[in-house]
Amino acid sequence: MRPLLLLAAIFSLACDSSSDVGVQNPTGDCRAPLITARAGYDDVSPGATWLPDCQNPVAREYWRVYARSADSAYMLPRPDGDPNLVAACNNAAHPLHALVESYFLCSPATTPETVSRTNDMLAADALQIAHDLHAVFAFENDAGAGVHIAPFPIPGDILDACALHPQESSADLAAICAREQERLQSGYTIGFTYDGPGAVELVARLNELYGIACPAGLIPATICECGPDDGCVELSRACRPACQASSDCLDPAQPMCTNGYCNQLCG
Repeated sequence: MRPLLLLAAIFSLACDSSSDVGVQNPTGDCRAPLITARAGYDDVSPGATWLPDCQNPVAREYWRVYARSADSAYMLPRPDGDPNLVAACNNAAHPLHALVESYFLCSPATTPETVSRTNDMLAADALQIAHDLHAVFAFENDAGAGVHIAPFPIPGDILDACALHPQESSADLAAICAREQERLQSGYTIGFTYDGPGAVELVARLNELYGIACPAGLIPATICECGPDDGCVELSRACRPACQASSDCLDPAQPMCTNGYCNQLCG
């Protein structure tokens, strides 16, 4: 197998809170990495620049803010309909509620008008939304999704995760890594389904790449905090026991096995 391409970004050491389009970064004095494109996924559109979150709660940015000006920015991946915004959408007291309503983020954008609004945020608002998404998400093996990893794993992240300690990879994970490298080298950009034992390993590596860790025997998960009427009113990232079936979940407070971890679901 050919050596894996290491696509980790090289960070600039400059301390300058203004971006290349003259936008003052409200999150602090930092600059985007020198490498801005994510292979197989996105690139900076003309007239825009990556505006990083200088207080990002994880080790790298999954959601990036690209600013055209202080008054016009967009996010990649687009956040409309993201399940990690469900609490903000459902809870009027949530700090993000007004923003997700204003930018039509509570369901996938399906019309030119909603797509245009989602892709035209205030830069400060986009950074706040991205920051809050990063504060709660974790990669999970989601058997109900078409890709089977949630959120969607960006190809460059997959290769960086594969390169962390390849000597420990199973044959299944090595095959996924080789397939992803071949896809990027050939320019083939259609996504794959990630499942099986290799996908479980890949999720662990992705969480490691993003600095999302748990003690031995526990795995990271994005969980709902239930409200007085048992609805989901807040999302948080937590460490939960790994499981293959609900019978593995011995704690009465976490009786259900969902996406490979024990969790109490809100009604």
